[in-house]
Amino acid sequence: MRLRTVSTAIAALLGASALASGAHAVNLLTNGDFETGDFTGWVVTDQAGGSGSWYIAGNGTGSPLNGFTTPFNPTGGTWNAQSDQFGPGSHTLSQSFLWSGVGPLFLHFDAFADDQSGAAPTGDGTDYSGPANQHFQIDITKDADPMAFYGTFDIDWGHHDLDLLPFVDGAGTYTLAFTEVDNQLFYNVGLDNLSVNDVAGTVPEPATWAMMIGGFGLAGAALRRRKAAIA
Repeated sequence: MRLRTVSTAIAALLGASALASGAHAVNLLTNGDFETGDFTGWVVTDQAGGSGSWYIAGNGTGSPLNGFTTPFNPTGGTWNAQSDQFGPGSHTLSQSFLWSGVGPLFLHFDAFADDQSGAAPTGDGTDYSGPANQHFQIDITKDADPMAFYGTFDIDWGHHDLDLLPFVDGAGTYTLAFTEVDNQLFYNVGLDNLSVNDVAGTVPEPATWAMMIGGFGLAGAALRRRKAAIA
């Protein structure tokens, strides 16, 4: 009877630890805060013939090429990613990640945009060489090319949460792409604190581990007492 009680206690501890709010989701992106001071984990792609690119920039220290005033991100670190240019262009910052296929799946990020043309969002696609095209878009791709966001952001840093589940199709490797396209006037976009959270890969935090270890210790002590009583 006592052994059954101990087993029940262990099961209860495991259940409680699984439901503990101390668990946090795993970030599937590498270097999402750019605090390496470079684009480790990321790929920068610029349309041929255009001007500018994505750059690592200081927090609130001005745009990388033109030195335009940029806002300070109070939740940011030393560095962030910013687009800047001297003329028209199209610039993509991308990273691939492996998703377990177990939802939900959210993209979290900070962003700002300084559109000096006042035209954004306008145009379609990421080609700057045609008609008026000045906007920012987020794409998540696997076999198809679904778009998750089209538009622009405020001139001050803001936090954004984007549900990616409607744009994915089961487990697999996906590519997340952030594209800034401009052919009207200067358009500076900043990104920071990017994360894609995989709930299936949740990792217990220290407090949760302590509860589990403590519980197993109590269960072990109960078993030892049971053995002593039998002896």
